[in-house]
Amino acid sequence: MGADMIPFIRNFSIDTEFFAPNDDSIIDECVTTPGQHRLLRFDMISRNIGDADFLAGKPLEHPDRFVWSQAHRHWHLKHFNEYKLLDSAGNEVVPGFKQGFCLEDFEQYDPQAGPQKFTCPMGQDRQIAGQHDQGVSPGWQDVYESQLPCQFVIIDGVPDGDYQMMANTNAPRLIPEDDFTNNIVVVGLHIEGDTVTVR
Repeated sequence: MGADMIPFIRNFSIDTEFFAPNDDSIIDECVTTPGQHRLLRFDMISRNIGDADFLAGKPLEHPDRFVWSQAHRHWHLKHFNEYKLLDSAGNEVVPGFKQGFCLEDFEQYDPQAGPQKFTCPMGQDRQIAGQHDQGVSPGWQDVYESQLPCQFVIIDGVPDGDYQMMANTNAPRLIPEDDFTNNIVVVGLHIEGDTVTVR
């Protein structure tokens, strides 16, 4: 076998937030225009169900893969996850957004898993943080919680109705896996005003 990443999305909410021109989310290009925006927030989980480390490497050794995130204050693997909001027929409603991700052993989901191996140093010097391997160990999952900067899709003007949220982990397939066929998850949603429910 080998490394095998699968995604989960949960904890959906709708918020309206104001972004100033110098906001970190603007700088990181998660939001392209300053001002007030309606956001669909959610947790993104990348779980390693394989039997080997999902190893992205050290940012300073792979400048083609990594970028420093001003919003999160650590190195991100470029475009690691991709999100799309689709209508009930599967047509794209909100253009796909590719989100950077710092990979670490955030939650142990398998009680038999080994000790935590990977972490994402935050707020440190880029040189120091860039010397840490990023990855997810077998039996562990990385979690980007819904209230973190950039952990959303913008839904300005999206009317009430039924939708599907698609999330793709390791979207560019830069890191080898045993199986790429299970990297996409789709969750049905109903949006009504500022309320979102899973269907």
